Amino acid sequence: MLKCNSCWLGFQDDSFLRGYGEWVKAYWQRFKDTPDAHREQLKLFCNRTPTEARIAKEVGDIAQGRRALRELPAGITFASTVWVIGEFVITLKTVTSPHVAMVIHDAALSHNLASVFLFLWKMTDPSD
Repeated sequence: MLKCNSCWLGFQDDSFLRGYGEWVKAYWQRFKDTPDAHREQLKLFCNRTPTEARIAKEVGDIAQGRRALRELPAGITFASTVWVIGEFVITLKTVTSPHVAMVIHDAALSHNLASVFLFLWKMTDPSD
């Protein structure tokens, strides 16, 4: 993420945090003092759950405002985690076993999905 000089966009499914919340905390801790850490941003939609609230609280000081999360508008749901990072689209299915990760390296697809998620982001808070 730091190399692509981009913001993580997408949706983070609560099942990912239930299974991999410690990884999220370790990620932010590990890279908090890198030279380019100030560029690192994350804008994800999520479901507001106790797990997300706990992770947000534990990561909050480390991420220093660079980890922004919003609830999706009513009626919009995702069945897996979807991250758009630079030229990559990453999907994580963690709702059922076995867990599956898929990485797609496609600049056009990632650009299009990033545009959709940025549009949703602006629609949910026009002040951004």
